[in-house]
Amino acid sequence: MPTTTVPTTTQTRVTTTHISVPFLPVPIPVPAPQQP
Repeated sequence: MPTTTVPTTTQTRVTTTHISVPFLPVPIPVPAPQQP
């Protein structure tokens, strides 16, 4: 049972890291042109 929890947590962490990367460059260029 504990073996299934280990690989499941690793897959969830990898997916969160990939989503955070593409989301950062998207909101950065949007508020940049609004300030100037």
